[in-house]
Amino acid sequence: MGASVFKQPNGLLGRYSYVSDGFTHLNMSEEEYIISRFEHSIQDSKDTLKKWMRPYKDIIKDAEEHIAVWDEYIKEAESEEERKNYIEDKQKMEEDLQKFKETMNNPPSKEQNSYNEFFKEILQMIDNLCIYYNTEDWKYIKKDYLPVEYPFTDLVEFTQKIKEINELYNKLKESHKKNES
Repeated sequence: MGASVFKQPNGLLGRYSYVSDGFTHLNMSEEEYIISRFEHSIQDSKDTLKKWMRPYKDIIKDAEEHIAVWDEYIKEAESEEERKNYIEDKQKMEEDLQKFKETMNNPPSKEQNSYNEFFKEILQMIDNLCIYYNTEDWKYIKKDYLPVEYPFTDLVEFTQKIKEINELYNKLKESHKKNES
């Protein structure tokens, strides 16, 4: 575990990092803690995209090389049952890779596009929330306004949008299950 969140004697939350061996946040409400984690996740995701994005063909090649390693496991198996299990595992990975390749080469379904649009909107809302919270002495202070482009002004509307996304996500999962059958 990289950090622990704790309830302070004053009823607010704090966060202690075992990575930096120190307190990173103090006197936060639950909402402020959640926003701080969103902000961290957004920045981490942006850094990952900037530093670690690789060409699709390189990743496919890496996956194929990883699957090829299983040939060594098959050769070195100590029993026929272990050998059989390694062969099955390798075949499953090959099948999965083939499905991923097909999925990546096909345009997304209408349902997937809807889900992606909602997801992009939610990410933008979270990004806007994080931009309009300023870090000051480990505490988040909310501005008196939200930007005009922010589509929701209260948590009820925000929660409703998240519910809609969750419904779309569940439909998407169900359609994938049906396609696999």
